[in-house]
Amino acid sequence: ITDFDVFLVNDTKFDIVYENSSAVIAVRTCTITGSDISCNAGDTFGDTANSFAIARTSTSTGSFVYVAVRDAAELELWNAYTTSDVESAMIWKDEIASGQGSLTGSVTMAPYELTDSVLAIWQENAGGTGSDGIYSCKVNQGGGNCTKVEIGAATFDNLGSLSNAVRFGTSTFRYLLSKSTATAIAEWELKSFGA
Repeated sequence: ITDFDVFLVNDTKFDIVYENSSAVIAVRTCTITGSDISCNAGDTFGDTANSFAIARTSTSTGSFVYVAVRDAAELELWNAYTTSDVESAMIWKDEIASGQGSLTGSVTMAPYELTDSVLAIWQENAGGTGSDGIYSCKVNQGGGNCTKVEIGAATFDNLGSLSNAVRFGTSTFRYLLSKSTATAIAEWELKSFGA
């Protein structure tokens, strides 16, 4: 496993996404019992990827599990409905059919507001000096493509590490970012962006 992500469903359960030994995306639900962790067989779909993110949004009858990946230089994002755990043969809907281009580094994601939506955040490098940037988009379940919004000016070079996004309230997110591989990690806050 070269990269993975987890999403805490509740105090005793979490979802995990990674690329398995068959070079496809694997999603499983794991249960915590005392000091033991057991994971179900879950589901697999898609193909290889370089960075992974997972999140869940709740509905009145179940939840949508969202998976975002960086596949080469494109952002890809799917969701599937479940009434409980991630299970075999779930129907994964491609929410960003055309993808977003020029991605480098990591992808992160968190539930957005109190709806069936997520906020995806990623790194991009358009090429040239001072062209690196952090971008985001809100993805609505069943809404199709999203419009990317740059977070601040694209004046970075050699972006370092991007942490998972953490939601504070309904539409405020924080994440850690090192502006270059030679600088310290700093906390950033995102309060508003395009839909």
